[in-house]
This record gives sequence, C-alpha cells and structure tokens, in this order.
Amino acid sequence: MKQLYPLNFVALVSLLLFSCSPSYELSKHITDKNYYQTWTPPDGVKISNKLFYDQTEAYNTSWREYEYWTKRVYGVTSAEYKSTLPDTLVWVDPVLAKNKILCLNSFAIHYLRNPMYNSYPVVGISQKQALDFSKWRSDRVMEYILVANNIIKWDPAPNKETYFSIEKYYTGKYQNLKPDTNFKYYPSFRLPTITEWKNAIHYADSVDRYIYKDKVPAFWSDIKPCVNDTFNKDPMINTNPFEKPQKRHPIYNLRGNVGEWVSEDGISIGGGWFDKKEIILAQDTFHVNKPNAWTGFRNVCEWKQWTK
Repeated sequence: MKQLYPLNFVALVSLLLFSCSPSYELSKHITDKNYYQTWTPPDGVKISNKLFYDQTEAYNTSWREYEYWTKRVYGVTSAEYKSTLPDTLVWVDPVLAKNKILCLNSFAIHYLRNPMYNSYPVVGISQKQALDFSKWRSDRVMEYILVANNIIKWDPAPNKETYFSIEKYYTGKYQNLKPDTNFKYYPSFRLPTITEWKNAIHYADSVDRYIYKDKVPAFWSDIKPCVNDTFNKDPMINTNPFEKPQKRHPIYNLRGNVGEWVSEDGISIGGGWFDKKEIILAQDTFHVNKPNAWTGFRNVCEWKQWTK
C-alpha cells in the first residue's frame, strides 16, 4: 500500500528537491537499494564519477525553508535560528553607494521575502552560513530517502532533541533504530573547491557549445541594477534550453550573476553582477571578508559511506 505523507512533509520535499531546478524530476531509483549508484542528488549534474554539481545557485525559497525548519525545531529566540538569517542590509552597503548603485535599496525589504524573487539566488550570507545550510540539506535529503523507503517514520513535529540527522541515524540514536545495512551511503552536500569549480566550468562550456552550436550565451544576471520597474518583471531563472530534452545538462551561471562561496576560506569564485565582465574573465577567485549583495553559493554532492 502506498504511504500517504502529511502535507508539511510534501511541502518540505517539494521545496528541498524541486525548487532548486525547474528541470528536476524525482527519480524512481530512490527506492532502489543501489540508490547511491542510480539516483542523482537533487539539482545535481554529474561532472565526474562520484561528484554532482548543483545546476543552479541556492535559491531564496530553499533558504527560507531552512530558516523555517530551524525556527520550528529550535524556537524563534534561539541562537540556531538567528544564525540562519541573511544580512538583508547588504543592499544598502556603502560600497554600492560609492559605485552609484542606489536603486536597490528596496531589495533590503523585498529581495529575500517577496515571491517575485523566489527563484533568485540567496545573498547576504556568510561562508559559515553556507556550510551550515549544506549540512542541513544533507540531513533532510537522507531523511527523505529513508522515509520514502519505509526505513524510518516521518516526524511531523521534530524538536531539538528528536530531529533527524545523519549522525544520529548511523549511531543508532535516532528513534532507537538500528541502521539498515542496505542504506550505508548518504548524500554529503558541501561547498565546492576551486579545482572542482574549474572542472565544472570546463564541463559547462563544453555543454553550452553542444547545446548552442558553438554560440556560448552572453553573461546574464537575475539581478539587474537600476532596471526600471524591477518588481514588475518576471524572474529569469535561466535561458531554458529544456524546452526540448537534452542529452547533456547545463550548469548555469558559474560566471556572473552572483559570486559563489567555495570551501577555501574567504574565497568566492566566478564573480557576480557587481563585477565587470572583463574582470570576471580575467580572474577566477575573489577575496570576500563579509556577506554582500553579489555573493551566494551552490553545493556539490558526493555519496559517502558511513565509516565512523
């Protein structure tokens, strides 16, 4: 008999698995015991034997779900919840004023919360916040895998003592359950290294040439400084080559749009809408010492076997 899931579980899965990419479809292989070999992690594009690279940056919707989950589990006054909040004042940063970009002040109020920007990249977060989100994402996807396979029961109201984590599950501390030996592998989401980003660039450029017949698209950005009637324009998620099925899947916006945190300390890669195109083409890495309005992130994922 097919298991019926509570509405809030469906909402979480929808946001977590589907909001990252409009092209993503849940694979039937999630209930295969060889899931780690047959199931592509959410939003993942396989660029090497074991490594999957997110097709898009992390979105505002995904981040808000992370905030909501943390508030529900730890409480609105908790340090854990407060640590998830982006710095929305990055939109009134003096650096923007110095560069005569004064038209984005309203983004401090609207950008993260307004539904118009649901599918835009989250910004105003630190490297540490991006790392914390990556761990949370790993836990939630593994939780979904186990629920979908009837290994654990869905908990509709977790708290700070009872919530699911990968470590709790494999050490037998979650619901006093012994880990199922058929599920030894878990999805490990993290920030990419600079080398992995360069490999993704090589892959993305080759796919763009394949799809666009040697015409690599010009840089584009979700965030367009000082464009009139910004809030009345439809959000642009991508250039949408998915109108017809493709044999190879693009990775979007590895250059431009927003810079992206990598695992190396204080480094972002690819450049953002704030950076000039010639600078983005001339250098890969950027030193970032605090959250700003032009740096976000995306994850890579590896299937790992629990060994502790």
